Amino acid sequence: MRAGGDVEHGEMVEKELDAFIERRGRDAKRSGKDEALEEMWRASERRHKERLRRANAALWYEFHMRLCEAHAAISERHEARALALLEEPAARPRSPGDPMSVG
Repeated sequence: MRAGGDVEHGEMVEKELDAFIERRGRDAKRSGKDEALEEMWRASERRHKERLRRANAALWYEFHMRLCEAHAAISERHEARALALLEEPAARPRSPGDPMSVG
């Protein structure tokens, strides 16, 4: 009986090995397909990130240009105020040798 049991056990192990080998073969084929799909996904992800980067850069450009315009307007106001001060006699800067300078 023992010999027959060993044969049956051996056949069962052989069937399990065959099934394992077949599964590995199917998995390898799927893996190839999965790798192709994964590479397509990576490429898509790279394109998406590049679009986001460009959109973000455009928004930062717009922000800095508006800030530049605001600073230019502030600069113009300060320049106008400074020039207006020069027109007032008491506010004119005096040279060190000017007899009217204080000090």
